[in-house]
Amino acid sequence: MTRRAFRLAAAALLLPTLAVAQGPANTGQNVVGGIDQNWTYSLNNSAFGNAFLVTAKPGAWQSVGAGYDWISVNSNASSGIFPSNHRFRTTFDLTGFDHTTAVLRFKCAHDNFFASWSLNSATSSTNVCGGDNGFQFGAVSTVNSGFVAGLNTLTFSINGDGQTDGLVFKVESFDVRRLPNVVIPEPGTYALLGTGLLGLALAGRRRR
Repeated sequence: MTRRAFRLAAAALLLPTLAVAQGPANTGQNVVGGIDQNWTYSLNNSAFGNAFLVTAKPGAWQSVGAGYDWISVNSNASSGIFPSNHRFRTTFDLTGFDHTTAVLRFKCAHDNFFASWSLNSATSSTNVCGGDNGFQFGAVSTVNSGFVAGLNTLTFSINGDGQTDGLVFKVESFDVRRLPNVVIPEPGTYALLGTGLLGLALAGRRRR
């Protein structure tokens, strides 16, 4: 092995690798007893509690594929309260990853009226979930800023009529670079490393 080849190999070991971290989960995933284990729910600023998979879907709601589905206050998506504000929240941990490199691409739909969405402390009223009362997925939204090291919180706020209100969220992709796991060697380790490099260099010369 030449010195240049060794330097390239050593540099490759120090580079962070691209990995798919555990990002936001689709709504309706890992449902046990009709409860979404990844998302929580709040009605009119109450404490966050269970978010339920909607099994009695109104006809206006689009059919969605396996792995994600509508969630709401209960399985009927009806709170009986007008007007009502519904907040849907999930968390994901970026510990061990470089949060500055995170890129989330998602689609969502809602019923009835979009109010706001937020990633951690940044809140936006821009509707990223399609047209109001359209009940269809909007275009793919891309988020590449606002992530933090450690625990992240993603929240959607929807205003409803108390009859059929809910959210469906689909992750298109989530990418982030893993932090390099660099351990600084002890002084004695440097000496051993130098001896090993010398042996590799001599072996390479003999082969040539």
